[in-house]
Amino acid sequence: MKIRIQNLGVIKNADIDLKPLTIFVGPNNAGKTWLAYTLAGIFGEFGYKEYINVDMDTLLASYPLLHDAVERLLKNGSTSLDLTQFAKEYGTSYFTNVAQHAKTWMPQFMSTQRADFDNLDISLNSLAEKESSFYSNILTVNLELDVPNKENPLFSIRKNHGDNKLYAYTAVQTVFPGEAVVDEQEDKPLPLSLFRNLFVHWVFQLIHRSLYIKVDILPTERTTIITFPFGKRKVEEVTISNGSVPYQDKREIAMIEPVNSFLQMLAPTILENRIATKRRQRAIKNEPSIKEYTQLARILEKQILNGELSLPEPEATILGEARQADFDQREILFKPNKKVALDISVSSSMVKELSTLVLYLRYVAKANQLLVIDEPEMNLHPEAQVKMIEFLAMLVKAGLNILITTHSPYMLDHLANLIKAAQNENKESIRDKFYLKCTDAFIAKENVSVYLFNQGRVTNALDDDGVIQWNTFGDVSERISEIYYQL
Repeated sequence: MKIRIQNLGVIKNADIDLKPLTIFVGPNNAGKTWLAYTLAGIFGEFGYKEYINVDMDTLLASYPLLHDAVERLLKNGSTSLDLTQFAKEYGTSYFTNVAQHAKTWMPQFMSTQRADFDNLDISLNSLAEKESSFYSNILTVNLELDVPNKENPLFSIRKNHGDNKLYAYTAVQTVFPGEAVVDEQEDKPLPLSLFRNLFVHWVFQLIHRSLYIKVDILPTERTTIITFPFGKRKVEEVTISNGSVPYQDKREIAMIEPVNSFLQMLAPTILENRIATKRRQRAIKNEPSIKEYTQLARILEKQILNGELSLPEPEATILGEARQADFDQREILFKPNKKVALDISVSSSMVKELSTLVLYLRYVAKANQLLVIDEPEMNLHPEAQVKMIEFLAMLVKAGLNILITTHSPYMLDHLANLIKAAQNENKESIRDKFYLKCTDAFIAKENVSVYLFNQGRVTNALDDDGVIQWNTFGDVSERISEIYYQL
């Protein structure tokens, strides 16, 4: 999926082809994390919600096909829309419109009023390889939504699995323009514009989630947050001048949205451990592929963490009795062996770093999600870093889309090995040469993008032969050698 970015922080121009595995590499303060978070905001729930809050008439003007469907709803009380046709005609332009709208919400998303986003410009050039899966995901949607009433629903939206069309109809199939449907429970008229808005919102939600069903972020703050109570906002002392007498006060500072979304992703898992487990077990019955993610979580624990992550039940195990106090005092334990259980706060930095990925795979992950990880190598020994790039390639093989930022030469150098291994005709004969000894870690070059960020420029670092051309670390190594010989 090809995206053009202009004027995002230090980034002046960038052309990104978002692949199943996309890697941003380069020195500090080069814009890697900002771009990764911005893309997560656009393709995630945040970007969708901000976009559909614009004026409805303005929104519909961009999509004549949807405008006509809405007109039929207002005139007849029922309508339908071919979602596949809509996606083919407007898919790229819809996501471009969401991206263009980012300049209005980036200050809130990044929790800053100091950065200037007025000249930010982001657009999609094409969906490219995502196009076929985008259309097929639309077909798999099954939706039954009703606005309830005493006997019959006031309004219904239907989408059957395998059907292109989304249907909507009111309790009264024929409604004259300007009339309203009466809610018998409240004995009040409900204007059709309410149903119009609901229909439009579901059209965009289904289209949006057919590209990536969900976007999750593991920010660098994950290592600290997993150790301390969830849900706490940063509080700082501020000096306030009241007339001529200054005084100290405290104020809450909103965390950036990537951190908030991280908390929202993991908080229910920690608080509702037993319920989250049962929910996951039910999901496996409906989507057997989810079982693969729990197995991958086990591989991460055993082959990289060398132990097991455990979430003992709090005293209040019934959801209705779960209190914030239970939530704040929950335990996450790491068991390096059967006889030892360590609090996560005294476990190694590597365990703190990767425990959230274990929880994500165990309780959250589904196929066609986009997972953004800021510096997955953080706090990892070089051997663990090399294992991690193999593991990330295995996640891609299992149907996840991965976007990472990194400073690790070990991960990038070994990625070239994984790309070369994917070209080998007898993969089983070479798997033991790799750390995780699994051919699922071999990844085709067509599924990988690597971009070098440096001095406001973003360049493609992966050549046609699968070799990663970058020199930011090599320059440092050469400089160190020069100093040694000069001494």
